[in-house]
Amino acid sequence: MSILPILFRKRYLDFQHLFTMNFDYFTTVSKHDKPKEFLSVRLYGNKTSYAKLIFKIIMSLEPRRFLDAFGGTGVVSYLLSDFCKVTYIDLLEFCCTWMRALVNGVNISWKKLEALTNITPVRGMISEEFREMYFEDWENGWLDGFMAEAWKLRQPERDIAIASISQACIAKRPFGAFHRANLYFRRSKRKRSFNNWRTWNKEFKELYIRFLNEIRNARKNCNIRVIRDDCFSCDKDTDVIYADPPFVGKDYHIDYLKLYHFVEGLARWDEWENLIDWKNRLKCLYRKEYPEFKRSNAEKMLKQFFKTCECEAIVFSWAIDGYPEPAWIMRELRKRWKELLVIGVEKPVYLRGRRIELLLVAGDKVRSKIYLDGKLNWDDGI
Repeated sequence: MSILPILFRKRYLDFQHLFTMNFDYFTTVSKHDKPKEFLSVRLYGNKTSYAKLIFKIIMSLEPRRFLDAFGGTGVVSYLLSDFCKVTYIDLLEFCCTWMRALVNGVNISWKKLEALTNITPVRGMISEEFREMYFEDWENGWLDGFMAEAWKLRQPERDIAIASISQACIAKRPFGAFHRANLYFRRSKRKRSFNNWRTWNKEFKELYIRFLNEIRNARKNCNIRVIRDDCFSCDKDTDVIYADPPFVGKDYHIDYLKLYHFVEGLARWDEWENLIDWKNRLKCLYRKEYPEFKRSNAEKMLKQFFKTCECEAIVFSWAIDGYPEPAWIMRELRKRWKELLVIGVEKPVYLRGRRIELLLVAGDKVRSKIYLDGKLNWDDGI
């Protein structure tokens, strides 16, 4: 499919890669295409802007059992959970906590969760070990008091509390991450043309209630099996797999542990102090439980991933400028499955223009099952 008509719309990050791909289908999405029923989670590399397209593709494959590898925000699992048995897998505990918070069907005491805003600040582990790094002293004390009380709740309510406060922590961070100890960004009076300065300076209790209400509205009674495991090496036996591994590029890779080690610590509150690598200036967690997916081992880890996939079809998400190159990924997919469909997705990237991402659909009969007629009805089947 020709992509010449789209070349001159907006600035692209992947211009040099555009002519190397032969798309079976190409579409454009915007931030307004996010599922309205899903909460506004913040996570690098999330696919909420074209989750409806992914949903439509997977539903066309008619799965009875579906596995969401590298589940992240859980938006794909969330949409599929009304139509088939879903297994969600992610190595990060805070992501698993988000997913459990959205789908656990037990009765919840929302008054107990709302009452957590009235806690008394205390001087605890966050105040002592993360001073002058990510939040102000009084905010650290409030978090210490909040976590002490939240951890006393039964697990379903604790999951909702931790999911809500994790989102609040991410919202209050410049760049929405913990890869730099850059508290000075918030303290500077200089006007900035990016991020949300007003959100940085809102109180934790206000943001906590905001995300708590989002979870309350999005929460539904369904049975999603949530597993914390290494998606590269664990067995994956199902009908259809959706895989969205971390980005690896020519010069850098997305290190989710480095970006979100602080909220991962919140999700593992009772063991956090023992997990910290004290030699690390950011006080990240030890790598032992979190294998790093990077350029030097990307091919080896992806081969291990495909080797442990036992499924009829797979929808594999990859960046057009990723490493290994898409051609390598497609060769590996063709070793396991007979047919391959290449779908290009044009999406906005915050402050950086546009980029092209790929959905590689592999299986024995995927072409006959997927009908992409050139114009998608975004509300079809949602």
